[in-house]
Amino acid sequence: MVIGSLILILGGSGFYFIKADRYGVLGQSISGNRSDVISDKISEVSGDYACTPSNGCQDNITLTLNEDGTCSIITTYEGGAETLSEKGRWFISGKGRGITLNILGNQNEDYQMSKKIVVNTITVAALSKLAFSKEDYPNMENPRFWKNQ
Repeated sequence: MVIGSLILILGGSGFYFIKADRYGVLGQSISGNRSDVISDKISEVSGDYACTPSNGCQDNITLTLNEDGTCSIITTYEGGAETLSEKGRWFISGKGRGITLNILGNQNEDYQMSKKIVVNTITVAALSKLAFSKEDYPNMENPRFWKNQ
């Protein structure tokens, strides 16, 4: 009887913590002073991230999320001869569980229509489960961006 109760308690708490961590760093619900919480989460998430061919990118891609809400994506194509530098804005979306990037242009021009990338899983070390148009980013296949420490 005691062993059965312990199994139920430990199993239930394990399920709770797995479920609570499903969304990673941004997974805690936002309550209280929303702007302070969002500001703290922006500070946690901002930084430089890298995706390489071993992480789902055909080319070396650096993603920078700045605390002021601006972002950049720098793609260095194979051989390093050519680079594409894109710029845009990012924000914490939905219920504070994801990130949306609106890419507004590159080093030469502003786009007529912005490109959109949604990051669905954010952990302390990585961004993954990205949703984007394959037409906009054909060089990414299930990318995982690792945070540069």
